[in-house]
Parts: sequence; structure tokens; C-alpha cells
Amino acid sequence: MPLLSGRTAAFGQATGNGPVNTDVQAGPEEGTAPRPTLDMFARLPQIDQISLSPSGKRIALVTQKGDEKLLVHFTVGKNDKKAVSLGQIKVRDLLFGDDDHVIIITSLATDRVYYGPGKAEVHLATCFNLNTGSLYRFFDSVDNAQSVAINYYQRVKVNGEVLIAASNIGGDRNLYGFHGEKSLATKLLQVDAYDLVMRPDGHALAYARYNYLNSVWSLYYNISPPGDAPNFKFVFEQTAKIFVPSLEGVGRTNDKIVMWQPDEGAGTYKEIDASGIVVDDLYDDDKSVAHSPLFHPVTGCLAGFRLHRDWVENKYFDPKLKALDGLIPQALGDGYHGYAVDYSDDMKIMLLYVEGKDDPGSYYTIDLSTASTEFIAETYPGIPATWLSPKTAVQYKAADGLDIHGFLTLPPNRTPTRLPLVVLPHGGPQARDYANFDWQAQCLAAQGYAVLQPNFRGSTGYSRAFMDAGNHEWGRKMQTDLSDGVRYLVQQGLVDQTRVAILGASYGGYAALAGATLDPGVYRCAISIAGVSDVKAMMDWDTQRAGDKWNPEIRYMQLMLGDEKDFDSISPAKQASKAYCPILLIHGTDDSVVSYAQSQRMDEALTQAGKAHEFITLKGQDHWETIGSARIEMMKHALDFLGKYNPA
Repeated sequence: MPLLSGRTAAFGQATGNGPVNTDVQAGPEEGTAPRPTLDMFARLPQIDQISLSPSGKRIALVTQKGDEKLLVHFTVGKNDKKAVSLGQIKVRDLLFGDDDHVIIITSLATDRVYYGPGKAEVHLATCFNLNTGSLYRFFDSVDNAQSVAINYYQRVKVNGEVLIAASNIGGDRNLYGFHGEKSLATKLLQVDAYDLVMRPDGHALAYARYNYLNSVWSLYYNISPPGDAPNFKFVFEQTAKIFVPSLEGVGRTNDKIVMWQPDEGAGTYKEIDASGIVVDDLYDDDKSVAHSPLFHPVTGCLAGFRLHRDWVENKYFDPKLKALDGLIPQALGDGYHGYAVDYSDDMKIMLLYVEGKDDPGSYYTIDLSTASTEFIAETYPGIPATWLSPKTAVQYKAADGLDIHGFLTLPPNRTPTRLPLVVLPHGGPQARDYANFDWQAQCLAAQGYAVLQPNFRGSTGYSRAFMDAGNHEWGRKMQTDLSDGVRYLVQQGLVDQTRVAILGASYGGYAALAGATLDPGVYRCAISIAGVSDVKAMMDWDTQRAGDKWNPEIRYMQLMLGDEKDFDSISPAKQASKAYCPILLIHGTDDSVVSYAQSQRMDEALTQAGKAHEFITLKGQDHWETIGSARIEMMKHALDFLGKYNPA
């Protein structure tokens, strides 16, 4: 990498800072580095969260030692690193208040706070003084408020004073500004809000409400000048039964807001002000490409859009950010991709994330005034470049002629002919796979497997029509899109059709179970991680947790799944007698997205049907595989199962 080749590490070395298992296996070719061990891939990335201070002088990041989280902070360019143990917690976000304070957003699984069965993942916000080490948890001093922080965190500067705006439920939604470590919190706003937009100066610009009974989304705009008490007036509404509009941020000028509307393609972003007049689409390129707004790091105004193609691509119309973003490809060189993670307030320091052909992910700072760079850390240190396999984009036809895109990762140091294959469908299913580094695909490839990651119908990122093509197709065409990909690779001579397995998590776990029960003769074994097995039980559980059947998310699930009378036919637990290959079930007890009971149901059904299977429980693990040791254990069981039933 031309400008980033000198890795003067501020945090660890380029070869890694955390513990590395040295129990390696010899590579298959003379001169090849030893095969990386499972934990090199399966352990959590070395950088969990990272943030640049407003001055650009300090870095704060969260890493881990075993299952213990560490907050590391240091001055850029100096050897003054300090590490503070945070304990065995789950960190979800990290942001600076000012140069001396960071806000740590954590979560924990607990019994439902309001209604519904099972556990909920609730968030907490803590202010940490980097100089004194003192802690203050948000809302601890607020009457009639729980310590739970929800949905909204923003650094604002009101009359020269830096505050962190955070929302909490205590009757209405309240917004508070926290003054460093002071025990008292200032109530900035109290509104019954579904959505909210606040400017960097602390001026609440607008909020939205949603009526679940009549499906009406309403927008209220603050007509008071900054500094005065807010005065919100109703300016706009629309009916939204399934896809609900959302407030995204400040518009191209600070008197307007950006809202997402569920129109054609991937949805559209529009601008509106106090007049209630909606401005035409702000993004005028190919609307079939998923895109999301980019906001100026200082002014907060809309500055461009991020396109979610195989690699993310930024398209700025703000001239300064466009120029700065244009410097990144020059700094990286061919074969590398990167984007700005953060900027200093004066826009002179950039925190940059980079991936490339020999780099699974690294962070750098760039001083834009001097063009000097400093390496911060790698995300997966210790993996030799010779064991990193590039993802190759593939495209094939489904049985009904629909074009399916995806990615193929081939095992390194091996002839790509008649390989064993693992199909690795993504979760969601309203999500997609990208060309970026994927620890699980790389881990499987290093063991000798080809890995197919299909973006089957129903995936996002292509068009609304492609996503809608997944409606009513759970266990049907969404499933055969996967096996059509297997048949394509077999025809290409890359894969041995008698040596195919399927492994997935969440919806991907459902697809693994469906592959073993509803799509006969394709797979030698199936591995389901936190997968759905009983569709009706899933809908009942989700409806109870949502509060009512009119919730837009429940309505969308109904749209995807179709008629309830057909649920049993697409539920692997109800079709367990048809299981034709061994199945491995893995599920965490603290899963608040897919109930642990889903895997219990499948276990019971397979046992009753006398079908070969195993069931692994990961105590305390959540849906996002946050506990590092449990993630390693999960992958170890998966590889052992593959080695037994579909060896490489």
C-alpha cells in the first residue's frame, strides 16, 4: 500500500497484540506458512469499537483479553497507551464526549422490561473520564427513569458546552444532556417520539410519531428558533402499514431534515422543512442499489450517500468530503478498499479502515495536513497472507430464471477441482453478503472447503423487486436458490456434488434446517446456529414481544411468510421425519432474537423421529455471538461435525 506501507504501530504490532494459539498445522506446500488455527479466525476481532477524539489527538478503542473487555486509550503519535478492564460485558458503541471523556454503550440480556416473553437486550450508557478513571452511568440520578438508554446517542454542543444527548423511557421519551461526570442531568426535551432529529448545536429540529392502530406516521417540526423552548407543529403524515418512514438526520441545510420513504427500488430519501413540502429524491443514481445517507461529521448536514454494492462506495456531494474521500484510493493502491470511520472536528485528522488482499482489516490515522499516517491495529492479527482467500463474485440462474449473485471463497494452496463445499447463507433474510472479509468463510476455506455465500431472493442490496421476490418463499424458492448455486458450481467442475454441507446462523440457521428436511438429496450434513425451526411458534413469540399484530415488523413477516395454514409445511421441526442427513443444532441461552426454544423444538422433533443429530447449548451467548470463547467453541463444534460427516 503506497502511503500505508509503514506500519508504525500505536497499539500492538502488525503481527498482533492479543494472545495467539501457536498450535499450528503444517501447510500443504513447501514454503507455505503454517495453517492458522481455528481461534485465529473465530476469536472476536481485536478492535471491537474505535473512536477518534474531537481534537484528533486521542484514540479510544475496545479490545478483549479472553472474554474480558478492555478500554484502551492513547495519544496519537505517543507511546502512552493505557488499558482499563471493563469486565465481561457486551460493548455496542463507543464515542467521545470531549477529549477527556468517552461514552461506552453496553447491553445485557434481561427479562422483558415492558411486555412479551423471553429476554430482551437492553442498553446502558456510561461516561468514563480518561484522566481520572471515574465512571458515571446515564440516568442513575434521574427521577422516574430506568438506567436503560434507548435508540439515540449524540454529541451536541449547546452554548459552548459539550453534552451527550441520550434518550430514555420514563413515561414519554425523554432526552437528556450529560455534563461530563456531574450527577445531575439536564432535561433537553420531552416528547412522545417514534423518531427524532437533533442538530449538533442541540436544537431539536423535528420528531415523528407512529400510530399502530391506524398505521399513520406523522411528522412534527420545531418552529421555535434555537435557544427558545421548542414549539412543534404538525407538518406531514402518511399511511404506512408495513414499511414505515424514518427520520435520518439534518438535510443539506440545517433548517431541513432527511427522511426515508418506502417508495420504489430500495426506498428514497427526501427532504422536508417547516412548510411540510417534500423535496424530490435526494439520490438520483441507480435506485436499485441500496444506499444510505452520509452526514458531515461537523455540521451534521447531509453530505452524500453510501452505496452498498459488493464493496461499500461513498458518493459525496459536499466538496470537501468528496475531495478527502478521493484521496483514499490513492493512499491505498490497487487491491485495497477503505473508508473514513471518523474525523477530528477541524477535519485535519482522519481515522481510516482498510481491507485488502493480504489484510483482513486494519485501522490507521492520517494527518491530512502533512499526509503522515500511523498504523493503529489489525482486526485479525497473526493470519498469514498466504492463508487469506479472496472472495470471487459469482452469478448463476435460479431454476425459474432469476439471476442470483453471491460470493465464492476457494481454499488456499489447493487445486480448485471437485472440492468439498459448505453453503453459508446469510441471516436476515433482509440482509446480504459483501466482498469484505468474512471470518467464518475464511476459517472454512483454510480447512480445505470451498464456501458459497449466495445472496438469494429476498436479500437486500439489489432492488425492491428482488427483495419482494422472496415473499412467500421461505423454504421454497429462497431455499432452492441455494441448491441451484450448488448445481452451478458442480457444473463448473469446482465442487464434488457428493461432498456438500450447509451451515448458517439465524435465518441462515433456518435455511440449514430447511436444506436438511425440505430440499432432499443436496447436503451430507447441516449445521444450524440459532436457527428458526417452527415458523408459527416464531410468529407467536414475535407478536407477543411486539405487543400487537399490527406492528409493522409483524405485518412484514406475515407478508414474507404467507398464509398461516402453510406454516407447518415450511417448518423443519414439523418436517423432522423427512430429515435425510445429520443435523447439528447450536444455540445460545441469552438469544433475544431467535428463541432458544426454537432449537429445543427441533431437538425434540428429531429425537422423536429417530434422526441423527447433536444439540450444543452455549450458556450466556446472545444472537450476535458476543462472547468470544463461546464463538470459538461454536466453530470448533461445527468443524468437528463437518470433519465427521463431510470431511475436507
